[in-house]
Parts: sequence; C-alpha cells; structure tokens
Amino acid sequence: MNLLRSHLVRWWQSPVIRGFSFMSLMRYSTKGMSLLRLVIVARLLGSSAPYELGTFGLALLVIAVTEVFTQTGINIILIRSQKNLDKYLDTAWIISIVRGFIISLAIYWLTPYLVSIFDNPDITTYLHWALLVPILRGFINPAIIRYQQTLAFGHESLFRVSLQLIDILSGLIFVFLAGSAIGLIWGVVVGVAAEVILSFMLFRPCPAWWKFKLSLLWPLFSETKYVIVNGIVSYLNENLDDLIIARLLGTSGLGFYQMAYKLSSAVTIEIGNTLRDTLYPVYAKLVNKPLEMAKLIDSVQWRLLNWNVLVILPGFILAGPVIRLLLGEDWLRIVSAVQILLISGALRGMMNSWFPVFILSDHVRINFLINSASTLIMVVGLYLLIPHLGLQGSAMAILLSVAVVAPLMWQAKTIALQKLVTKYG
Repeated sequence: MNLLRSHLVRWWQSPVIRGFSFMSLMRYSTKGMSLLRLVIVARLLGSSAPYELGTFGLALLVIAVTEVFTQTGINIILIRSQKNLDKYLDTAWIISIVRGFIISLAIYWLTPYLVSIFDNPDITTYLHWALLVPILRGFINPAIIRYQQTLAFGHESLFRVSLQLIDILSGLIFVFLAGSAIGLIWGVVVGVAAEVILSFMLFRPCPAWWKFKLSLLWPLFSETKYVIVNGIVSYLNENLDDLIIARLLGTSGLGFYQMAYKLSSAVTIEIGNTLRDTLYPVYAKLVNKPLEMAKLIDSVQWRLLNWNVLVILPGFILAGPVIRLLLGEDWLRIVSAVQILLISGALRGMMNSWFPVFILSDHVRINFLINSASTLIMVVGLYLLIPHLGLQGSAMAILLSVAVVAPLMWQAKTIALQKLVTKYG
C-alpha cells in the first residue's frame, strides 16, 4: 500500500500530469457547459434555432478573425523566454488596448459588407453588440499569464471555468428574456467584463498607462513574426470553413455545421488543444533537456492515439441516438457530418499537440507552410464537395485537408525535435 501511495504521489507531482489534469477539467467543463447551453437554446428557439445560432456563430467568427489578424504573439514569447513580466507589463497592456479599439472599428466598418455577403440583415445587431468584446478584452491585465509561467494550471482552470460559467449563465438568462440568440452575445460581453475585473483583482502587478515605453515595442515584436503569421494561418485553417459554409449553405446551414463540429470536437480535437496549452510551458522548461522532451512527446502522442481510438468507435455508433435525444428529430441531418468530423478532429488534435515543438525549435515556418497547404486543400474541397453533397460534403472536405498533411506534419515534428537534440543534447 505504501509503495502504491508513493507511486501515486510521484505521478501527481509531475507538472505534466497535474497540468493536463487541470486543463482537461477546465476544457471539458467549459466545453460541456457550452454544449449544454447550445442544447437548451436550440430547444428554446425551436425551428428558428439553426438560423439564430448560425447568426450568433457568424458574429463570434467575425470577432475572432479580426482578432487573429491583429494578434501580437507577446504572451507566447514571454512564456517561452521566461522574461521578466514586470518590465513589459505596461507596454503590453497599452498595445492590447489599442488593438482592441482597432478591431472594433474594423468590425463596424465591415458590417455592411458582411450583411451583403451572407444575405443576413440580422447580423448587424449582433455585431454592434459584439463591438464591446474586443474593446473590453484589450483592458485585461497581461499579468494573467503568470498562471502559465508558473505552471499553476489548477488556479488557471478554476479561473477559466468560473468565467465560462458567468458567460453561459448570463447568456441563457438573456436568451430566455429576449427570446432570441442575441442574448448569447450579451452573455459574452458580461463574461469578458468579468475577466477584466477579476484580472485586476487577482493578479499583480497592475499595469499603468504612464509607464508605457516605446523602446520596448521592437524587442517584443521582433521575435513574433512567424508566430503571428502561423497563428493567422492556423486560425484560418480551423475557421475559414465556417465563412465558406455560411456563404454556400446559408446561415441555417452554418448553424447545423457548427453544431456538428462542436459535438465532434468535444471528444477529439479538444484533447489535443489541451495538451498543446499544457505542454508548451512544460516543454519550455525542458528545452535544454531535449532527450527528456522527446521521451515525453512519445509518451503523450501514443496515449493520445489510444484515446482517439476509444472515443471514435462509440461516437460512430451513438451519434444518431445522442443527437435525437439532445436536439430532436430536426437535427438528425448532422449525424453523418459528426461521424466524419470525429476522425478529422482526432487528427487535428494530434497535430495541434505538436505545435510547442515548432515554437521551441524555431521551426514555426515549417508549421506555417504545412498549415497553409491544409487550408488550400480545405477551401478547394469545400467548393467542390458542398454543391454535390451539402453538409456531408463540408465534413469530407475538412477530413481531406487534415488527412493529406498529417504525415507531413509528423515528419516535420520529428525533424524539429532532432534538431533540438543536436543543439542541446
């Protein structure tokens, strides 16, 4: 018994195990709450749910796209280099605030064009409320990254789950009161406002605008060029499908597709994303011990592969009954899309878990090139398959874009890791 206890203690003391456990709890708690929210909203709104949820999804997508095109990559660099946060805090905060206002102005300017492109006048109201989101996010205290710098995953998980709970509960209350999915946008605004307030209450030091230093701008940005560009391509690779599907299948078609994607990604791609976010700061501390890092990566990827096999098989069998139970008969058209997206999500999650290796080995450019190829395949596939196969064709295009580049990403990851071993081993 004592031996077992000592093994369990040693197992739990591993920062990877603790980090993954807490981050998994956070992601699956928030993912579960988000799915429950969508199910409740779908039931509340009835036959109009696909259209209204599609409009809500479009609004969030516009915010996210403008944010990713103006990202700075500062947080990633600070975590990687373990720089003194206090020195850069005030400058990073002012950059974030300016960026938030630029994003909101871009959204306001784009709104009339988006209404025309997607033939959806209702998106105007959603986007005008959504303007508050990037502005508020800009004021979040950058010291919030201390959780990741210090590997305090338990505290971060509790923090993120609490914020998500505020977002979800307030959104549901607003949807019930308004009788429309616009309440979900109001919930997002409330959640971001809560994050701003809590970031100043819980994290120190607090930034001050008068301590902004223009001389620090170049040192911060000089290291981030490939991180920024790769971030843009990676985001487009994962989200450009929504824009194209909204254009080809309409807002309701997007609502159906996003529901299928969320259901499938909840048990596949999220596990890889959790590993990516958990392992990056852990790998950053092991960068001078690449052999240990290589062993850890091998262990992680085989466990991830086993997990994917375990969830995909039941997913294929239970997709129909689960969707009928949760959403009703009207949503059964997404069953085949969910089954296909389970496979693509597993592959995408695996590839996402390798991303820290590319950052730490300064090979983000290779990751960028592979993601660019994947995005191109996805776009071509969507335009070729959707006209003939509809929603199922969109899922097949996503699977094709991931399956073609997966072997290339594996090889690139292996080369990047070997170069780390050569450099530090």
